[in-house]
Order: sequence, then C-alpha cells, then structure tokens
Amino acid sequence: MIDNYIETDFPQIKEAISTNFPAMILVSPEKTAAVIVSNNELMSKKNEFLKGCTRLQQYLFLKALLQVEDSPTKEDLMELFSLICEFDPGNTKQFLSAHSSQMDLEQSQKICEKKGIIESSVEILKDIGDFSGAVKQIGGALENALLDYIESERSGNVEINSIDEIAGANEPELNHVYQTIRVAIDLLISTREEKGNDLQWQNMFQHFQFPLYHLQTDKKFKGKDGIKKTVTMLFSFFVVEEEDAGAFSFFSSSSFFFAGSSLLSSLFFSR
Repeated sequence: MIDNYIETDFPQIKEAISTNFPAMILVSPEKTAAVIVSNNELMSKKNEFLKGCTRLQQYLFLKALLQVEDSPTKEDLMELFSLICEFDPGNTKQFLSAHSSQMDLEQSQKICEKKGIIESSVEILKDIGDFSGAVKQIGGALENALLDYIESERSGNVEINSIDEIAGANEPELNHVYQTIRVAIDLLISTREEKGNDLQWQNMFQHFQFPLYHLQTDKKFKGKDGIKKTVTMLFSFFVVEEEDAGAFSFFSSSSFFFAGSSLLSSLFFSR
C-alpha cells in the first residue's frame, strides 16, 4: 500500500514512520518489518529509524526482519546476534548454526565472551581452529564456576549423593558447574585427534586444583564435608568421563594418580 504513495508522499511517510517506529514495533514487529522491507527507500532508512529505539525494540525488529528479508546483510546479522546474546542467550548456538557462513566469527566470539556466553564462545573458537584458546576459556570458566559454587550460601546446605543428583539439582550455581564440566569434556573429546590433546586434558585438570586447595586450606570449610563431597564428585565425574572416552594417556599416568589422590584425600584428612 505504501508503494501507491511513495513517489509523492515519501517525506511524510518517512516522518510518520520515524516518529512512530518504536510504537509500531511494540504493536507488531512482524508487520513493521514487512512494511520496511516492502520498499527500498524505506529499507535504506532502516538504521536511521532504529536509532530512536531501545535495545529490546531493535531486537524485536531485527528478529522479525530476518523472517521476511531474502538476503540479510552481514551488519544486520551481527547486530541481531549481539542482541540475541543480550535477550535470548539460549538461542545463540542455533543462530550461529544457521548463519555462521554469513557472519564474522571472530567478532561473534568476542561478543559471546563479553556477554559471558561461554559455550558458544568455546564452540566458535573450536570452529576457527583455536583449540588451545577454547580450552583456556572453558578452563577459566570452570575454575570460576567451582569457586562461585564453593562460596555460595547454598553450597553447605545441599546434600548430594550421586552425580545424577548433581545433574538434576535445582541449584543454579551447582548446575552451572556441572554444565561447564560437560562443555569442557565435550570439547576435549571432540578434538581428541588434535595435536596436544593430552596436554589440554592436563591443563583442564589444573583448573580443579585451586578450588580444591581453597576447600582444604580455608578454615571456614572445616567440618563441611557435604560441600567437599560434592566437589569431589564433580572432579571424579570429570575423570570418569575422560576414561570412558578412551583418552587414558594422561589420567592413567602415575603423576595424575598421585596428584589426584593427594588433592582428594586432603579434603577429608586435613586438619
């Protein structure tokens, strides 16, 4: 319908859309996107219209635009990805899977890292061949997640008796640790053919050491066997999953045996 008036009334139409664009998005982002994409001159003013919108309104519009635009620009995809990281982080992997060939993956990885979406960030690093960078990032995230759980108010009140209970626990910090370990294991298994994979398993092991040492040496954890038991289970889960994957070279070594045994036994026998 706008095409009927565009040649004679474009200035008025542009002004009306510019003034009411945020409200139009809130009423119907899909219809707003359809109006804009229907005319090249309106599309050329799209970014100008978006300047007066909130981040949420921009997200709603660009998400709707993707459904009606035949050839989305790289800039629109990157901006939408940044907004998805902000408003719908659980959808980042699906979006990357569908549009990664049209995106700047290095920039996408930096966006994920900045927004704290570690799983997608690690996946991108793996896809662009930065295996050591992926391991370093998930290792740091694992160590931080363990420390956050250890220091959380709920950690001492949770009674855990098996790894299955950890996987299904309704405890955000604990579940976050479990999921982070799961991502780390999946990464290491998926890249087992990479040169230096054994060393990367060892590097991942190192990220358990400070949290375990912290539990051992900080007096406030004295007598709190529940949390020590839970963290021990998490570490054991990491080891068992690695052995099930068939990567025995590091974890079957004597150095691992003594290091792991020392770390775990010290939790319960330290004074």
